[in-house]
Amino acid sequence: MAKAVLLRIDDRLLHGQVARNWMKEVGADVIVVANDLVSEDEKQQHLMDLVTPMGSKSYFFGLSEASTKIKGLEEEDALVLVETPEDALKLIEDGVEIGSVNIGNIHQTSGKEKVNESVFVDQNDIDTFKKIEANGKKLDFRTLPNDQSIDFDQLFK
Repeated sequence: MAKAVLLRIDDRLLHGQVARNWMKEVGADVIVVANDLVSEDEKQQHLMDLVTPMGSKSYFFGLSEASTKIKGLEEEDALVLVETPEDALKLIEDGVEIGSVNIGNIHQTSGKEKVNESVFVDQNDIDTFKKIEANGKKLDFRTLPNDQSIDFDQLFK
């Protein structure tokens, strides 16, 4: 069974920064993108495959099937990417084994306030983060592995 070595919230999903830096940092063998739109869009998958490191594989699953598919992968360590905090919570509630959740990029939209240079949240996001923490998961706010990690309590006391 595959092990999810990192669950990352990034509204850009799979891009060069993730492929180059996070895969190496966490020792992932494969990338799993859990997103309904991308799972059905071969052009988006192809673009994301272009940044997947040589020798690695990327998988694209719809959110409802992702936890089952992740558990069904061979003995590979997976970097799992989702678009929103709600998507991360769904995978956690569906039984994806993971110790922490990295929040890397949530872009500014109407009603969202800046947390750091790359993360903007609203009250719904904060409430979802609280639910993730209630499930025993540590929240780690940082864009790159060498950035200083900021945990949830530092940001939202």
